[in-house]
Amino acid sequence: SGGEVRLALGAGYPAATLSFAGPGKADEELALAVREGVTLSVESEGELARLLGIATPTCPANVVLRINPRVTAAAFAMKMGGGPSAFGVPEEDAAPLLRRMRSEAALRVEGLHVYAGTQCLDAATLLAGVDETLRLAGELSGGAPLGTVNLGGGLGVAYFAGQAALDLAAFGAGLAERLDRARREPWFRDTRFVLEVGRWLAAPAGT
Repeated sequence: SGGEVRLALGAGYPAATLSFAGPGKADEELALAVREGVTLSVESEGELARLLGIATPTCPANVVLRINPRVTAAAFAMKMGGGPSAFGVPEEDAAPLLRRMRSEAALRVEGLHVYAGTQCLDAATLLAGVDETLRLAGELSGGAPLGTVNLGGGLGVAYFAGQAALDLAAFGAGLAERLDRARREPWFRDTRFVLEVGRWLAAPAGT
């Protein structure tokens, strides 16, 4: 939310390190992000149209395009992709929208954002999601360098009796292998890869 952006900036986090995702951003929240230089995840064509009414070539918006992938694994307890969703544009609509965004002087297009689901306790499923995101990002890059690829998150927490904790070592090793391989491609050579691990970090910290 805009309130979270203000709190983070007030706590001393540089705007360049902040991203602002989620459907339903109000115009004043979009304007705040543009003014401060926070990266916005564009979630829909409607949000893009409103953003283009706020950003200008002299005060451009830093953006990534959020994509709702066609397929999301069943192991995600909550899915933000794999079907109609407020979270990002459908995969099949992404290429033309990305081309349009790259043509707009009021936008600095940094890359892509895919967050298909959350609360997954299976490392293999999470890694399959990374594979799919890297495939999709490579196709959409058009051979051009991508500054940022947000791989989403989904790292689950074992809340209930009988649940096995996520094998973080297996996930980490698999992720490192995939990113090392990805960087051999020219469009990923200098990419900043991002993971969202809020639940995994915060959930064990309280009751």
